[in-house]
Amino acid sequence: MAVSLAVFFLLTCRYTAYKFLDAPSEVMNSKISLSWKIWNKNIMSKLHNILHNDDSLCMAPFPERRREKIKWCHVPKASSTFFTTVFRYACVESEEFYVGAPTKSGRKKTMDAAYLAKFAEIQLCPENHSFFSRSKKFGLVREISSWSTHEPIRGLPTSTVMLFRSPSQRILSAYYFGKHLWGAEMKNNDGTISSSRFQAWRQFASRPSQTARNFAATPGVNACQTKMMMGCYCATRMLNATRMACPYHWRSLDASLLYQARKKISQLAFVGIQDFFAASVCLFHRKFGGSFNPKFELALFNLSPSRGGIKHQLVHPDNAQLSKDRWNESELLDFIDAFDEPLFASALDRFIADLILFASSPYLRSQLFSLPRLPPLPEPQPPHFPLS
Repeated sequence: MAVSLAVFFLLTCRYTAYKFLDAPSEVMNSKISLSWKIWNKNIMSKLHNILHNDDSLCMAPFPERRREKIKWCHVPKASSTFFTTVFRYACVESEEFYVGAPTKSGRKKTMDAAYLAKFAEIQLCPENHSFFSRSKKFGLVREISSWSTHEPIRGLPTSTVMLFRSPSQRILSAYYFGKHLWGAEMKNNDGTISSSRFQAWRQFASRPSQTARNFAATPGVNACQTKMMMGCYCATRMLNATRMACPYHWRSLDASLLYQARKKISQLAFVGIQDFFAASVCLFHRKFGGSFNPKFELALFNLSPSRGGIKHQLVHPDNAQLSKDRWNESELLDFIDAFDEPLFASALDRFIADLILFASSPYLRSQLFSLPRLPPLPEPQPPHFPLS
């Protein structure tokens, strides 16, 4: 039933989905949104079985490092640990430096500016590299030390690497990680950070009695990955049903924005999926080269306190059990992120395409070829004006 519903959606509804997505999140829990979610679940289940039965993707040898210029767009709650892979690729392949590494004093369990300044001094990181997804340069030390921030994409994304995450899993992770709302507090030209409306929204979204479902449905919490693709912060606050206060300009959260975000997926330098983290790290090395160190690259960082961990704790792969450690999505009740689900479908499709392209095993490639794929995005139709 679930699969047939998804197929029906792809064959008959893909040209009308965009027309529907122009309402606030509370109204967008419809059959179309559900179809996207069913499609994504179906693809992820099939892909999990394929990757679970074939580990050739992560087997040496890997190509030499290409050292191409890349930028990292860090989606909140979508694998801080991936910075270890980005950092090792761009700077130095050392077991001394990784996300969660203690500083010299041993007091901090993450890398800070003072600890990383030595990289600029001894020039282990090329100057043309940026750890910010924005184009403006802030100096190498600040860029490296800001690895944990969540800057949206601005300008062309052709050098940007990005990990996406299943929308429901991302929202639940944010909820249990202190109701994470990165970017909600950012200013724009209208100075909304000091407005009473902003403060009331922030207090409402973070109140202790907030349930997971109501947190997800709070205006501004949904569409995180869609917004970041289009230059807005993850938790950009909504002014009204469709207008949001992005940095330095107002934008509309509507069908057009979603369409543009999905189009951009094909332009990214690299697309990984947090739900397939090990495969994403290995795919990165297949495409960009460099040695693969599972001890540090597959460790989990920022383990949620709700799972018995401590914030900013590093958990090595043997203890992480990422594939078994998923949030219970029934807590979201009827909520579906109607923007990020179709965006995630496009990210999954790009991920599968790259897996096929860089798979080292003919058997793995043949299995990946068997997966259902999305049709090309339809071009926007011009408005029709009947003859008078």
